[in-house]
Amino acid sequence: MKHNCRFTLFLVILCASVGLLTGCHGICDWIYDDPEEDLLDPSLPDGWKELSDDGLSGTLYLDASSYTRWNYVDWLNTRYTPLDFGTDITPDSLAAIEPVAWDFAVHRYDVKTHGGRAAETRYTSIDELLSDCRSANTVGEWLSTQGIQLESDVWCDSVVTIDMSHMLDGYLVYLPSFYNRQISHWLDVNTSQMPPIYTKSDRIYVLVTGDGRAYALWLKNYISSGGVKGFMTIGYRYLGFLVEPLR
Repeated sequence: MKHNCRFTLFLVILCASVGLLTGCHGICDWIYDDPEEDLLDPSLPDGWKELSDDGLSGTLYLDASSYTRWNYVDWLNTRYTPLDFGTDITPDSLAAIEPVAWDFAVHRYDVKTHGGRAAETRYTSIDELLSDCRSANTVGEWLSTQGIQLESDVWCDSVVTIDMSHMLDGYLVYLPSFYNRQISHWLDVNTSQMPPIYTKSDRIYVLVTGDGRAYALWLKNYISSGGVKGFMTIGYRYLGFLVEPLR
């Protein structure tokens, strides 16, 4: 789906005119940067940077630098599935090739869930959230007492950008998709000036999966060790089912 982006076009032309195009990270990373993967522990499952012995907490490392990739995470099976696709993808054709089991997925900095709900919290530390959560009888009760309102995904046709090649023609190509606005707040990209300004919220997010499992999420970083944006380091902690005490 095509959408006009004259303002973005103006920014790109401005960058080019002053020789700063190589600094326009987030708009032209795919042209100039050679991704430098962090060294991951080969004994851990693909996509995991850290994993606790009890399996309740860990750190994900996802390559979301491509505009034509969704990164699917399945916590129950400790499985990470990077799914690349062409710019001719449609919502139906994507659904046909998605993994059967997954909990949430990341495209660039955007997030969708598999029938789940999520909320941004006031916490900036998972440990702080855990400490407060233990004061309640169940995870669901804690969410209620904190006034945390979980939000389902919404359908958007102008959020998930999959083709930047027509930027100089004045439009981008988007893939209509479900999108979770709450978790996607974890990184703000301000393109009102060049280069864009990236601001992490540093908030902890609660994600409740479609079957009722609750997790705390924290975007630790969005840049690789090689300085390439789009490499997402995500800390998480399993909290338990909504109707159970904190795990």
